[in-house]
Amino acid sequence: MLRILLCRQPICTTSAVLSVAIWALAALQLPAQFGTQPAVRARDTASTPTGLWGGGSWLNDSQNRKWRLGVRGENSEVGVVVRQVQPGSAADRARIEVDDIIVCVAGYQVGLVDGRLYDLADEINRRASETGVVSLVVQDHRSLRLARVRVQLDNSQQLLRGQLVLPGTGSLPPDAVITVQIENVTRPYFQVRNGQIRLRPTGANTIPFEIAYDPAYIYPEDIYQVRAYVTSGGRTIMDTPQPVRVLTQNNPREVKLQLQPLATTVSTTSPGSVVTAGYPNFNAIDEQLVAMYRHYLNRDPTLLELAALRTIPGIEAKLKELPLELMASQEYFDAAGNNNNVWLDRVFEEIVKRPPSAQEHEQWMRRFAELRFSRMELLRQLYAQAQRTTGQ
Repeated sequence: MLRILLCRQPICTTSAVLSVAIWALAALQLPAQFGTQPAVRARDTASTPTGLWGGGSWLNDSQNRKWRLGVRGENSEVGVVVRQVQPGSAADRARIEVDDIIVCVAGYQVGLVDGRLYDLADEINRRASETGVVSLVVQDHRSLRLARVRVQLDNSQQLLRGQLVLPGTGSLPPDAVITVQIENVTRPYFQVRNGQIRLRPTGANTIPFEIAYDPAYIYPEDIYQVRAYVTSGGRTIMDTPQPVRVLTQNNPREVKLQLQPLATTVSTTSPGSVVTAGYPNFNAIDEQLVAMYRHYLNRDPTLLELAALRTIPGIEAKLKELPLELMASQEYFDAAGNNNNVWLDRVFEEIVKRPPSAQEHEQWMRRFAELRFSRMELLRQLYAQAQRTTGQ
């Protein structure tokens, strides 16, 4: 009986701590589905070689997952040990706390079972109702008692709809790719998850689009816009001269974007002038790239690096983020002696324009550790904080 109540986990492999809570679970009189699940059940879930959740992403933070719980956790043979709860998330509203253990989702055990990972995010999306309601069994970290918790999950996808309007007949080169993306105007380095799509031209001059963005990455106080551009042969040939503001502050969720050819350049080096649309001014771009590499890496970019950067669609937008990428690079970190403390002091002074105080250094080192020493993510957050502080 007790083995069934623990979903799949036999008592002999559970910890002594969980054994204390088995009696509490039996007292809950859980629904019949808990008594109908076999001790081990094959599911269409791939095994994972590690017991840790990957990277710094929130669980359920996947393009193919609709529902979000909003926790970070660590897999164990008991269940998923909650390590962080996203403020305002479904988990927060359900009063799930750090160090609680999520044992089951709708009667199915999650975490590690006989060395195999049963993914919490996958189970939540598999077991949730059409409206995003799911039942969890959670062990309280204080009392060690198990409780059934009914959770209303957050929808991890919302739609921005619109139409792209191309000039003339809508004819584009065969290799053309249309990119539509949501941008954070207030904090340019804060990317909107799932906020970009790529389309192939249809031959029509009006093309509908939908972006199923993640609303957890939309901040009500920030301003957002949507833009589109067309690339061909590695070069941007069309752009939206006026991006449209969307989503927050009473801005719309359905828009119309006008695409226009970039300024044409006429070559007069031969009697038959050649007109080429949409070639960025690479002399000016090269000058910016060289200046950035000299400033941050104390060297010129190689020809291969220049060539690679030139082929990036929307190179103008790339230039805005390149300083952060260079400071996050291994080469920049090596120049700081492979020392996290030295690196942090350098990037802080670069972004904030002054050395950090001892308290600031300690605060950001703690945040660095929380981000699992992701240099790029720390730089984005540090830059955003600096922008808010200076009011830019």
